[in-house]
Amino acid sequence: MKKILPIVIFSLLFVKMSAQPTPPHLYVPLAVDSANWIVSYESSAESSPYQYNVYSVVGDTNVANTDYKKIYLTQLSRVSQTPPQYSVGNTQLFAFVRDSFQVASVFAMHPTAGFLCEPNSNTEYLLYDFSVLKTDTLNNCLTNNTDYIVDSTYLQFESAKSRRFYVNNNSSMYFIEGIGSTRGLFEPNFDLTNDTTSSNEYCYGTLASCISVALTTEELAFSKLSIYPNPTSSNILVKGLDENYSGFIVNSFGQLVKSIASFSTEINLSGLPKGVYFLRIYHAKNNESTMKKIIVY
Repeated sequence: MKKILPIVIFSLLFVKMSAQPTPPHLYVPLAVDSANWIVSYESSAESSPYQYNVYSVVGDTNVANTDYKKIYLTQLSRVSQTPPQYSVGNTQLFAFVRDSFQVASVFAMHPTAGFLCEPNSNTEYLLYDFSVLKTDTLNNCLTNNTDYIVDSTYLQFESAKSRRFYVNNNSSMYFIEGIGSTRGLFEPNFDLTNDTTSSNEYCYGTLASCISVALTTEELAFSKLSIYPNPTSSNILVKGLDENYSGFIVNSFGQLVKSIASFSTEINLSGLPKGVYFLRIYHAKNNESTMKKIIVY
């Protein structure tokens, strides 16, 4: 999937005056109109289709005198490598979601019963808590009902905003303010030993444009691509590519940090500062290319 990285120019102005205090971080809400999450489910079984859950924020509602944003779910399945490449399922009202700026948290409820996080309909529950601090412990359905100890929190520029991240060093799941997690919006942290994993692509725009960007022919050409562990603190291993692929890694400002001639061995990232990076993969003999997000902690 082609992405254009922004070029950021910094201008430093030095004046003879006392340093000003850093302004406080402003909470970035998750439930905003035109936000979309395209969550892909990948199975190691070649016969299994590539599945997508697409969540979209469309409109407002009020339940028990509380204002919410409505989130709709559209399910997609890849059916072939040639157009039409995927089938679109029905779109259904999936959840009501609201942000609390006072406690930097996201609350949700579902109009129908049976959801993993809250089996009862119209019962509000805490979906994300972005007020957590280092050493705090989370335990809910998104962490598979196991203790998720926050090892670090930091601010990172992501999707045009400064957002708060928090992470457990032993988990593949990062939580990102205003986006959700690296696994999805409502998806729990799958056990990496299981057959299926998920990944989250955040997109701001119309549902049709977000789907077309995420499910291009170029992206489907890399349907067998896997990168793990991601997030990582040391090395990553890239699978599903032949010897004709090479690439490079840039930071969130578009600066080159590593060139990669071959993906036949592990890639050492242990020397990089923690943060978000982008791995560009391209084919030497045709125009196939894609870009994947990598988180270093």
